[in-house]
Amino acid sequence: MEQNREISSHISENFTIFQREDCFKFGTDAVLLSRFAKIRKKDVLFDICSGTGAVGFFCQLLYDPKEIHFVEIDPVMTKLSQKTASYNDIEEKCRFYCTDIRDLSVSDGVMADVITVNPPYFLEKSGKLSQNENLKTARHTQQFSHSVLFLKAYRILRDGGRIFLIQRAQNLAEILSGLREHRLEPKRLRMVYGNPKKDANLFLVEAVKNGGVWMDCLPPLNLYDENGEMTEEFRLMQEF
Repeated sequence: MEQNREISSHISENFTIFQREDCFKFGTDAVLLSRFAKIRKKDVLFDICSGTGAVGFFCQLLYDPKEIHFVEIDPVMTKLSQKTASYNDIEEKCRFYCTDIRDLSVSDGVMADVITVNPPYFLEKSGKLSQNENLKTARHTQQFSHSVLFLKAYRILRDGGRIFLIQRAQNLAEILSGLREHRLEPKRLRMVYGNPKKDANLFLVEAVKNGGVWMDCLPPLNLYDENGEMTEEFRLMQEF
């Protein structure tokens, strides 16, 4: 029965990600975050709140980092990530931590060059709570604190290391202030619009550990034009 709930998403001719019909599945935000990140082949990447590992696996396809460490609280999602790594023959460069971010402990000497994080979008008392525990954990912050995330990120990152994050536009002030409070200096910001005539619904931000005070505000990213047609930039982002 468990096996029958699995679905496979073919990202490219040579890469497949495993998910489940009854669990949270990756979407546009994973594509946007992986494209926004800047990662080198020599980098050690930590993908926090990794879910089924989509962001980390997209980064593997785009940048081929040295190591990818997946951090996810849900054991079902972690097992799917492990299956994806094994199926695509990259398990030797992947590490998996099935744990609450508050309890995350990494091996001595392991430091991250880059962190990507696609955290729950809704604050504890906002948004409609799903009755599905997996979806509730993925979308809400009952068991997740941005403050704890930034504290852990600072400890895991090398000096000058980078964190890339996507969040709802309504949470921009909280995220920027939280990053700076934990000495993660925002360096690049890009607002994401589903429709150029409406308010932004997402943002992407890059911050640097102990970075200088300076931030570039990038041109807006429009996913669709005024006629509801997908923009060329967004279409190209989805090609792996």
